[in-house]
Amino acid sequence: MTDYLNVLVAQTQLLRAQDAEARVRAERLALYATFSAALGGGIDSSSDSPADTQMKPAKHIGPFAQHKDASSGDRSE
Repeated sequence: MTDYLNVLVAQTQLLRAQDAEARVRAERLALYATFSAALGGGIDSSSDSPADTQMKPAKHIGPFAQHKDASSGDRSE
């Protein structure tokens, strides 16, 4: 029983350490973005942004696509 508890304690400590690491990385990225923007970096105009066609979601091809078409009454078969 003590071995099982030791494993649980070790896993909990590891999870907390990984969570702390993820928080530090996120904070570093946020600070880097703030620093970059303060130096004049970032997207200044719409010509620097990706085209609208790249931002559209891909057509879903799966069982839900068939269900959606059947429920809306559109049957192209």
